[in-house]
Amino acid sequence: MSRGSAVRDEFLFDPPAGSKLVAEVINEIKQTYSFIDLLKPEAEAAFPVILALEPGRRSQLLGVASKLREGKERRQEQLRRYKSNISVGDAATASTGEAIPPPNALEEILVRTVGRADFAMPAKELMAAGAAAEISLLDKVRSFASLLFGDRDETWERRLYDLLDALRAFQRTNSFDRSVETEAAYIDEARDLAYGPIRHVVFGHTHLAKEVPLPRGGYYFNSGTWADLLELPREVLDRTREYSPLAALEELVRDLVANDFSRYIVFHPTYIRFEQDEAGHSVSQKLCDYSGAQS
Repeated sequence: MSRGSAVRDEFLFDPPAGSKLVAEVINEIKQTYSFIDLLKPEAEAAFPVILALEPGRRSQLLGVASKLREGKERRQEQLRRYKSNISVGDAATASTGEAIPPPNALEEILVRTVGRADFAMPAKELMAAGAAAEISLLDKVRSFASLLFGDRDETWERRLYDLLDALRAFQRTNSFDRSVETEAAYIDEARDLAYGPIRHVVFGHTHLAKEVPLPRGGYYFNSGTWADLLELPREVLDRTREYSPLAALEELVRDLVANDFSRYIVFHPTYIRFEQDEAGHSVSQKLCDYSGAQS
């Protein structure tokens, strides 16, 4: 490119789905919803949050969801080959019986996270007429931001409940519990990887620190982050209490609109520490909090 030559397709970099989600969607909407930068990880549960805020992003999210599904299928194939290479026998087929996914990758994610494929899809009468372009335009006009800044209509409460469902899918009351991995994709993958000579599995990037026992006696670790995270109020996330959460959600929304996150930000820098003896055998392994006092 620096020499003005044509770039052949085989040399083009195709970024992973998570990077496309950030670059093509999250970076565009965080000018309006700056809090979304603090919601981690940018996994499947980010999709309903984005749709609750901006329903008009549906077609963009479908493209990213399709890319995500392709990547998952490639990882499963790579994992099958990896397991066969280390001779783990019958366990190599543990993850191969997955059902064929439905045609729409976004709907698959929405059913898995919030329980319904038509989540945050208004104007069903337009859907019936097949007027996709009109729906997209209507959704963009009726973005959550337009409702936040005073243009509230009769759909306000329904849109609040959509946002509530999305936030509850994204973050749970035990999301910051280090002994529990609430994202099945990560704990399932860690269990798949902990075969043969591998006992401990360490992940990063999700930003939530974890130390979870694995069936064969090892641990799944997540190294956490050295950045701010947004911990949503328990009053909003708790599904077990018998009360209307809308008052707490509206208070949260007012704070988010005002860019006042101080009450919800947490900062806990963590790291994983492994110790071995002179023969290279593992002696100890643990998730540690960094305080600045360690040598």
